[in-house]
Amino acid sequence: MLGQAGILSRYDYLSTKYGMRLYDFCAISVENGIYWVDINNKAVVGTNGNQVANYGEQVGV
Repeated sequence: MLGQAGILSRYDYLSTKYGMRLYDFCAISVENGIYWVDINNKAVVGTNGNQVANYGEQVGV
């Protein structure tokens, strides 16, 4: 429960491979998805429908 000083009762993961470090606030929400920078994996990642895609690999950077 958020806002009730309790622990989270539900976890929803977009990806278990890509993520963000604690206190990194580099995500952006757009009309068709979410994009973020994964410093640990050196990737620019975003949602592609119901999947997570590494856009750096797709464009060759």
